[in-house]
Amino acid sequence: MNSKALRYRLFGTYLAIMAVLLGAFAGVTYWLFARSLYWDLDQQLTAMARIAALSLGKQKHPQIDLNDDIWDDLEIRGVTLEWFDANGKPLATQGRRRSSLPPQVSDSVQQIGQLRQLTIAVRSPDIQRAGQLQGYVRVSKSLRTVDELLEKWRWRLSLGLLTELGLCGLGGYWLTRQTVQPIEQSLMRVKWFTANASHELRSPLTVIKSNIGLILNHPERIHAADKKRIAAIAWAADQMTNLIEDLLFLARSDQTQQIPHSAKAPLDLEPTLKSLVESFEPQAQAKEILLTSDLTSGLYVLGDIAHINRLFSNLIGNAIQYTPKGGRIWVTARTQGTQIQVDVRDTGIGIATEDRDRIFDPFWQADEARSYHSSGYGLGLAIAKTITTQHSGKIYVNSELGQGTTFTVVFPLSFSVMS
Repeated sequence: MNSKALRYRLFGTYLAIMAVLLGAFAGVTYWLFARSLYWDLDQQLTAMARIAALSLGKQKHPQIDLNDDIWDDLEIRGVTLEWFDANGKPLATQGRRRSSLPPQVSDSVQQIGQLRQLTIAVRSPDIQRAGQLQGYVRVSKSLRTVDELLEKWRWRLSLGLLTELGLCGLGGYWLTRQTVQPIEQSLMRVKWFTANASHELRSPLTVIKSNIGLILNHPERIHAADKKRIAAIAWAADQMTNLIEDLLFLARSDQTQQIPHSAKAPLDLEPTLKSLVESFEPQAQAKEILLTSDLTSGLYVLGDIAHINRLFSNLIGNAIQYTPKGGRIWVTARTQGTQIQVDVRDTGIGIATEDRDRIFDPFWQADEARSYHSSGYGLGLAIAKTITTQHSGKIYVNSELGQGTTFTVVFPLSFSVMS
């Protein structure tokens, strides 16, 4: 992962955590505020019901004085009071609305539609008639005022939440930049060191290879006991040269940076891929692997031909390395709408599901790959992904252990080249 991707991932993680925390805080605040409003409302209804019960319970023959000043503002407050006799017959109503439903005694305030409602039974306080049912009192209040308050509170919380997220976003962006900056500097130093070290190592390796080449050109001067040693030195020098070239390429490349348009040239993939398949046929035949191709003409892209050759050379070379004797490899290329899709499919050892996300990391190799082929350094696929990204393309892998692997490379089709 490059530093830019790391910065965005840290920023996204930070913002997501802050959004969850602020959202949870807003949710709990809203719940507590709503609970407080309903509790206050229920307390008001309970107090009104008890006051209204006094006017009913003191009468031998229940009658209600609606001219009492305490009932004057009920309609303004959206409250309705209803009195009933012992048989549930309405005696009086004061307030905004009247319900046709019979009274049903409840132990607590209930919500019926958009009303909060409480019904209590009124019994006589007289000693002679103690406990005798006098009637019922029902008090109800519309939730319109509560709903309006809650709606205003929701708007305020939403606005506050967005404002806080915006401020957290600005602070988080600054914080992630400060956090990632030392990492970026370290990565730049590592890339600088890798590039310079690789460049400096090329000279002594060139001397070693040239001297070994001179020795191998005169086999009669080589002692029989030294032939294997010199061959091993030549092989190691070739491996080191390839490794240094790969390291130098990765050190000088940036996966997120596109190749400048001026550095790209018109390229038809069909003859390029056909030539690569032909060049790999001797290696495939040596392992008795059937290497075939199915290429569509007119596959034009804008790119660097050397990099494109390296990309598909790595993919085809990997397929040959990790396909056992008697296997098969297919190289296909075709257009898909406005894109070009190239598939390199084999019947090789495959890649485990848990390893697919790591195969494009430099120097990483699955255990199966290490045990099957030990000459690679795990840089081929990293280079392939870098080249693909630099050409505005994408690379995918689909594989199963023991069943084979398919690498799919997708490039945008260049119509300007075709016209």
